[in-house]
Amino acid sequence: FYYRENPKISIVISTFNGEVYLKPAIRSIQNQNFLNIEIIIVDDGSKDKSVEVVKELMKEDKRIKLLTNGINRGTLYTKTRGVLNAKGKYVMTLDHDNLYATKDVFYKLYTEAEEHNLDLLGFSTIGTRVEVKDIPKNDFLNYIKTKIIKKPFIKKRFVVFDKKDESGTFLYLYFIKRMLFINSIKQLGEEFTNRNIDAHDDTILMFIMSRNALRLKH
Repeated sequence: FYYRENPKISIVISTFNGEVYLKPAIRSIQNQNFLNIEIIIVDDGSKDKSVEVVKELMKEDKRIKLLTNGINRGTLYTKTRGVLNAKGKYVMTLDHDNLYATKDVFYKLYTEAEEHNLDLLGFSTIGTRVEVKDIPKNDFLNYIKTKIIKKPFIKKRFVVFDKKDESGTFLYLYFIKRMLFINSIKQLGEEFTNRNIDAHDDTILMFIMSRNALRLKH
């Protein structure tokens, strides 16, 4: 794999007991046609073989880095730790049970952000009931394109929230300039990032980053 000491994009995966999901998620990153990246996996005190899966993949790809929390600290702390250890100009986060279904995701986001000098670039995802762990090991990208992209099990193409749910901003839907992320974290302080929050942990952070961004686009 192509690698430089100063990657353009850092992808942070926070995982907790993600043994069955991690390999397909990482493979979807490795299959991108934009190669100047680093992959930072932060394990949040998993009790399964998540760490072993990552270590095995690290043997074949030196772009992969592993951090471990030791104990469960929550996804906000875990994602933040990954970003603080990142080197890329831009950062993205990925949940361990999600995938990049096409090979040009990074190229499109990077090109758009650079062309318009964006601090923050939002995008949408496709939701499906297909489990990552059920996708065939071989040629899984082709499986995704035929089974998920062409025939997605969704009501709408974009993320839609129930009226009862006031939260609608997630880190994994944004391509973020790393320094914007870091400066926003500093603004919120350790008291915020050290909290172990079960749900909607990044809504406040995304709000702050949106306010601090000089140029943003969705």
